[in-house]
Amino acid sequence: MSNNQTFPQPDEFDNEWLCPYCARPTAPADTQCPHCCRTLVVKKRVLAERSVWLWRGFFLQIYIATYVVIFGLGMWLLQRSFPKSIPNIPVWFFGVLLVIVLYSLGVMGLLYFRVPFAHFLYLLNAGLMLTLGMLGLLAFDSTGAHIGGGLGLLLGFFQVGIAVNLWKDFSFVTGRFSFTIDSSATNATSLFLSARQYARQGMWGKAVIHLRRAVLKNAGNISYRLALIAAYINLKRYDRAAQTWQDAHRLAPDNAKLAELQTILNKMQRTTHDPNSGINRY
Repeated sequence: MSNNQTFPQPDEFDNEWLCPYCARPTAPADTQCPHCCRTLVVKKRVLAERSVWLWRGFFLQIYIATYVVIFGLGMWLLQRSFPKSIPNIPVWFFGVLLVIVLYSLGVMGLLYFRVPFAHFLYLLNAGLMLTLGMLGLLAFDSTGAHIGGGLGLLLGFFQVGIAVNLWKDFSFVTGRFSFTIDSSATNATSLFLSARQYARQGMWGKAVIHLRRAVLKNAGNISYRLALIAAYINLKRYDRAAQTWQDAHRLAPDNAKLAELQTILNKMQRTTHDPNSGINRY
């Protein structure tokens, strides 16, 4: 057996503990990169996507706002049609209904954007709905008011049940940034979009691994290769940037951006530049 057998060189980016910004090694216990001094800790939601319970609460808010409007109009029409049978409803009552409608719509927006503590406001909204239902049952002596009040109580109890199950949508956990491909980036386009998002945050290491995967999935897309060259330059991996430039030049020798990147690459290779300098966009 030959003793000259060669083995593939390990990939320098195949390490989940690399810094997402500068792609240099860190220890699992590090909370700050020892090289670029950027924080390695991220605060993220327990649930990355909105839960079924949140969508239930969202659409229930739309229904409740509609219900309160119809309830108020119904009470007003009943009073106008049967003034002798239905006691005069004070103006402040309709003002309360308007406030509830506006508040319900506001909570609906807070739920959708998962603003912190929105689930507590949702619970408060449930209390308002229960109060409205009790008011309809006890304050007015009419069948319509009793039906509306009973429906209000039912909706309020539904809201309480939803609010109890919303805590995960508004909970956060703290952990390390992982130097891995996003699970949601499943094709070349989503990989490229993820890379651009990371680049805007200065996470050139994360941008590189997403762009490398995008190039593998769609080798003919020159935009992916140009972006990868820029990301390598920002990481000061000039040899890798030069090799990627050669590959891109074979693919599209007349591309104007390639000439621009070559000028920048040559300048970076010749000079000692500021650690914060580089290409800030692609």
